[in-house]
Amino acid sequence: MIARNKVSIATNSTFIKVEQLSEKQAVLSLSLDIEQIPKQTGSLSLRTQIVSPTGETVSQVEDILVKRGSGVNPFRQKIVLENPLLWGVETPRQYTANVQLVSGGRVLDEQETRFGLRNFSFDQQQGFVLNGKRLKIRGVCLHSDLGALGMAFNRSAALRQLKLMKAMGVNGIRTSHNPAAPAFLDLCDSLGFIVMSETFDVWKGHKNPFDYHLYWDKWFERDFADHVKRDRNHPSLFIWCLGNEAQEQWHSKSDGAAIPKRLAAIADSLDGTRPTTIANNELSSENPVLMNPAVDIIGYNYNHKQWASFPSDHPGRSLS
Repeated sequence: MIARNKVSIATNSTFIKVEQLSEKQAVLSLSLDIEQIPKQTGSLSLRTQIVSPTGETVSQVEDILVKRGSGVNPFRQKIVLENPLLWGVETPRQYTANVQLVSGGRVLDEQETRFGLRNFSFDQQQGFVLNGKRLKIRGVCLHSDLGALGMAFNRSAALRQLKLMKAMGVNGIRTSHNPAAPAFLDLCDSLGFIVMSETFDVWKGHKNPFDYHLYWDKWFERDFADHVKRDRNHPSLFIWCLGNEAQEQWHSKSDGAAIPKRLAAIADSLDGTRPTTIANNELSSENPVLMNPAVDIIGYNYNHKQWASFPSDHPGRSLS
């Protein structure tokens, strides 16, 4: 339950997007939604303070909201940072944005959002490139049950687990097969992991009688949008995985074509800074999920013997 003022920043609406990034300067776009109950008047401004990884205030911006009405009001700020410090697997440096909604000198609402600055690409020839350097992702597929401790998130246990994996040389994690706890991604941010974040284990086609397929039609768009909005500021998150071994690979060509297209469109509209992928275990060219052009990176589960032929099987595409 979240209690807020009659004028407030909408839950999970804050998004800090890097528009330009170089050694000398970072240009950021901070966007959010302001929710207002009718008949609220008076001046209103948005005050943002950026704190560097070393704890220094490096930018302060305040803008007046000129036009607004009842309901949801989108707002955007431009923020410029000089000599930015980049986030990386060895140097997981993060900035903090302290955002305040102010009226008549009184703070109506405030939020703190951590974020990181990095640029990256996935290339068929070079592989993964982070901040201008090739990086081999040494990853694991990590379920969130923490063994005998169960599904309730346990920060100290997760921290121990991640530190052990880091010491083993692991630098990448695929969450499976559901959204990870935000606190888990906080740990990945601070320790320097590359994360592929997965949302769904099933779509419309069921794997078990009582799994998510029962709720798909009514809830998938809202659930996926909420997931993207909640986690899109985490610098450790590099790929949205839209599904795991979906039954539509075999049983519905129409859904296998339409569902990835819709999910990718949601990710692109609410984020647009990360590629999408899907975990496939059927590698036939007749698989509508595998061959879907709306998905940025083709995903293979298992099938190690077919890795070598991937460039010729999927010309110009990247593999996850």
